Amino acid sequence: MLARAVRFTPSNSADAADRWPMFCVGRFPGDGAACDGRHALEEFTEVPRRLDARMSATGALTSGALGARTSAPGARTSAPDDAMTAPLYAGEVLSDFLKRTLSRAITQSRVAVVGGDAANETVAARARAEGHAVVFVDAGTRAEDPTDADRSRPAPRGALDKAAAAPPKSWYLLFFVDATGRSAEALAGAARRFYDSTITYVVLVVDPRRERDFAGGRVGLGVGAVRFLLQRHYKVQLLASTKSLPGLDPNALLTDANAKPILARAERRGAVLLLFATQGFDLAVASAADYLSEGRTATTGRKCCRQFMPSCLPEHRACTKSNLAVAWTEDGAGVGVRCRNREIAAGGVQRVWYSAGDESEAACVHVKGSACPTRPNQRPVRGCAPYDRDVDVRNDQAAQQVACARPRLIPDWPVAPWPAARPDDRPPNLVVIMLDPLSDARFRMAFPATRAALGELGFASFGRYGVVGPNSGVNQAALYAGAVLEGRAVEHVDGWLWDHLGAAGYATLKTEDACVANSDMLQSTRPNTTHGRQLERLFCFHFQRPNCVAGRLASEVSLTYAADFVKKYDGVAPWAALVHLVDSHEDSFGLAGVVDKPVAAFLRQTLAGRDDVLAVVLSDHGLHYGDYFLTPAGRRERNRPTLHVRAPPAVHAAVAQNAEARVGPFDVHATFLDVLLGATTARGTSLAQPLQRDRSLAALGIPDATFDPEAPSPPSGECSILDAPASLVGYQADAARGTPAELATCPTRRRSSLDGAELAVDGDCTCATNARASWAECPGDVQDDDFFVAVHCEETEGIDVHFRAPPALDGPANASVPSVLVFEIDSASSRYFERFFPATMALLREAETGRHATHEAVRFRKAMISGENSIPNQLALLSGCVGVTPSAAAKFADAFGLEPRGLSGEHKMLGRRDPVQRLCRKGSRAPFLQDVARSRGAAMILSDEFCVDGSPWVVNQFFDAAPDVQLDEFYCLEKALRKSHEKNETKLECAFEGGEYAQTLGLRALTEFWRLERPKFAYYSSSVAHRYPRPIPAIYRAARAFDAPLAAFLRGLLMRPDTYVLLRSDHGLQQANGWSADWSYQIEHRLPFAALFAPRRGALRDDALATLRANSDRLVTSFDLYKTLRGLLDPASRGDDSAAPPWAIDLLTQRVPRNRSCGDALVPRDFCACSDDASASYAPNFNLCHTINEAARGSILGHSVCPGNGLVGGMS
Repeated sequence: MLARAVRFTPSNSADAADRWPMFCVGRFPGDGAACDGRHALEEFTEVPRRLDARMSATGALTSGALGARTSAPGARTSAPDDAMTAPLYAGEVLSDFLKRTLSRAITQSRVAVVGGDAANETVAARARAEGHAVVFVDAGTRAEDPTDADRSRPAPRGALDKAAAAPPKSWYLLFFVDATGRSAEALAGAARRFYDSTITYVVLVVDPRRERDFAGGRVGLGVGAVRFLLQRHYKVQLLASTKSLPGLDPNALLTDANAKPILARAERRGAVLLLFATQGFDLAVASAADYLSEGRTATTGRKCCRQFMPSCLPEHRACTKSNLAVAWTEDGAGVGVRCRNREIAAGGVQRVWYSAGDESEAACVHVKGSACPTRPNQRPVRGCAPYDRDVDVRNDQAAQQVACARPRLIPDWPVAPWPAARPDDRPPNLVVIMLDPLSDARFRMAFPATRAALGELGFASFGRYGVVGPNSGVNQAALYAGAVLEGRAVEHVDGWLWDHLGAAGYATLKTEDACVANSDMLQSTRPNTTHGRQLERLFCFHFQRPNCVAGRLASEVSLTYAADFVKKYDGVAPWAALVHLVDSHEDSFGLAGVVDKPVAAFLRQTLAGRDDVLAVVLSDHGLHYGDYFLTPAGRRERNRPTLHVRAPPAVHAAVAQNAEARVGPFDVHATFLDVLLGATTARGTSLAQPLQRDRSLAALGIPDATFDPEAPSPPSGECSILDAPASLVGYQADAARGTPAELATCPTRRRSSLDGAELAVDGDCTCATNARASWAECPGDVQDDDFFVAVHCEETEGIDVHFRAPPALDGPANASVPSVLVFEIDSASSRYFERFFPATMALLREAETGRHATHEAVRFRKAMISGENSIPNQLALLSGCVGVTPSAAAKFADAFGLEPRGLSGEHKMLGRRDPVQRLCRKGSRAPFLQDVARSRGAAMILSDEFCVDGSPWVVNQFFDAAPDVQLDEFYCLEKALRKSHEKNETKLECAFEGGEYAQTLGLRALTEFWRLERPKFAYYSSSVAHRYPRPIPAIYRAARAFDAPLAAFLRGLLMRPDTYVLLRSDHGLQQANGWSADWSYQIEHRLPFAALFAPRRGALRDDALATLRANSDRLVTSFDLYKTLRGLLDPASRGDDSAAPPWAIDLLTQRVPRNRSCGDALVPRDFCACSDDASASYAPNFNLCHTINEAARGSILGHSVCPGNGLVGGMS
């Protein structure tokens, strides 16, 4: 809708133009482009219908046309069979997405699939397995109705629309479309379903090189399909890609402004995309970080978390402010718009929208960006490449400016003033703040400001509030109508609360701060309220993350509207304001808190100093889908919503007395009728009446124990590891799959050589060795104890590094003492190994299945961490001791019979400077593994992959004796060299000459060290995955490049039949650019990788191998690995009960009990990954309050240091 911009000066304000440069963009007498009421409504509902009709005339709308496309003889017609799309079906992203979404079986639903065999075998098969009714339409030749098994007939025109035949208002959970370049046509073929049914999710396979527009002739890149969905108020996002797209991450929003450049970029790179669309707030890949501010990571909040301050929650992204200002004209006939830094040029107005013509409550304006330019507020993350200039995936306001006038209040019908003669008879007013959906535990975590306001205003909190069903329809029908809902059709429910209140003389308002244009849930009831219906349309006009409309939080718009409503009717008539905020209706858990401060401010503004309001803050249920919901704790949270009530003084004391009773939505409905209307209802009991503390399910209206929040948890049995949630890293893994991993390009010119002990250099060079740890003139010969020689020549920036097995360290072999290598990749979770180390994992599977020539291997699939970061986990592995902060040491020592054995240097742990206290078993020697190895005659090499001098983050500060060789000495030399040359001190990927990749230096060093004949013990910690300041693509590229060299190194080492190799990580990725706020990272952080390669001869007898294999699927920790390796190095220690902590198990000689719990294994509850362990605390959080380093708690001592945090602090 276009409107001609003309100068407008209000007739009753002579100087208005000078104060407020305005352009009338509203109704123009005699102008055919006028935005009158009829056209305004068409802007909301009719434009897509007219577009469909126009396209239908071309014959391109029906899915039958999909089978009529031209193709070469013998060519495949199903896109999923194409080699370019196959990786999407085999990838991690789609698998995780289907698990996450298709488990949403809260009631009968349908799934529609357009595609070929791969779509049928992957998507349709998974949907059938989850119990959904499936409509499958072959993209080339055939259609399948659930009632018609004959798939051999050609698909008729409109096949999808006919095959999807279902009653109006059916619920389609998913439309999956892979239509070989005809995505837009496939969607248009089912256009009717987008009007008469609820379609929650849409997924498109888009190959921009083959996508056609609606006419079927021109290349369209997929823009037509995107716009089809945008016109229906879907939010279209990037879900997966077969190629990496620099500057584009999963969840990037596609808009009218950026869809074409994004798809063009994919076309240039030859990428095939999965696009995800929803009208709600769900992200393509659930990531709380997408809603949080990039300027503040979770780590920065830890100090204030220790002080229990609300501000320790991470900040949310701010709405992008517009340069426009829009206001109602003084005569109310339209709106005026101005640009804050210039007047708007003629023709600059692109679109004008009114909510209801002459009686509009809302109005918005689009202006061309060139008419009112602004600088986008998006800044790239530190360390990331800036976005390409042709597209900005976060902010479409560079292309257009959007602003809306403050909504005004025009009643749908007149409200009669309350008789002045009866002011004392006026019934109480009502405020309802509905947070849909939100569990009580999540409310306590994410709403600190609101909780503080509730306390100040005297609300009574009902900690035993429960649900009566799985979703909003059931629970809100009980809440607002006292009705039992069958299915989802709420339009058949009679007797809604707002109808009763309207009949009693109340002015009523109901709003919801989201655009769900077509739903069979409560939005479809179109509540018969005085105000609110027009505001729904406003939220469909424009969307920006986190949940913004035209530069303002949608929740703020709703609450401002409600505040104006209260002001309008206060003293005139009793009023009831029902404000629904649905920002928490997404499964990353990152968006809910964005409404916290607006809600707190509204409550204080509306309720402070008055006692004539019944105020209720509640939710209808906890989140009822997503990865977390699939866990026992997630299902319990679904059943425990939040409820807080402040009643008028006459009944508030009675209400508060019931705060510890079991209550439900039928009881709240009865309270509404009792307090506001003096009426009763057949179901439920008013909270103002005395209630028994413990009430039956029947009294509460709970149909069965499935929805009972107090149903006892089944006893913990064998540890079931949490399924890894969908992760942003999965997107990177899929994009990288099939692309050759290449090492960094490094200088290739060597300036030196080492032949035996003779060193030759070419040019003006300096040298350093491990024995002479400083740069000096190069010697002619190296010493017997020199393990490495580093050579730097002035003409180059690189360093030549030569290794040799030092003759001084060698000695005779000893068959009774094995050689042991502990190779650790810092911060690589078990799943991280699976993604980025395919060659290494292939070697592991070869040894696991007995196909390796000399070694067997066992992977410990339930390995868990023992502490938050490297030091506690490395202490557990190398010494069997616990690492905690001194403040927690006394509690640990008393609980487990431990005593202090050393204190680290201070470091910034958890946001403040804390050392680490090493606690070992009282009375035991608790030697480090390297000391045990040395006592048995082994040579030692211990090394981190950086300069550890002065670092508080390394475990070697606890060592009793120095190792024979420390490779990290080289990195200190490199650091000194770079500093002396005033170069970047940060170690680069290519720091060395000879074409060597920096991370492979350690592999070459270990290879040389293993040439010694005597027994050897080595501990090497690689930092290839420990690159937190870098963006995720840089991390995965480094890991993939390291995979092939690592696998080759291990193959060579395993040729030695006397060598045991423990390949492991200390913990998963953490604190990476703030992404540790994502639940996927929190779970992967708990699940490190651990695998043991053992030679078939020696200690690995048949019974030991059987025991080792049995333990592969049991709960294992670093304490167990310590006891196992100590037993290998010193078999005599196996008979000494004091040789290892009592909770540790020798994995070669003892079978781990199947029912071993996290408490049994000394895994803190904050890091337990057993889904059915009642002591585990694995609910999503902002990763601020890991407490093992602050106090022992949970299954250990039951102590919490995060009061008020129901998730981290100990939800039952």
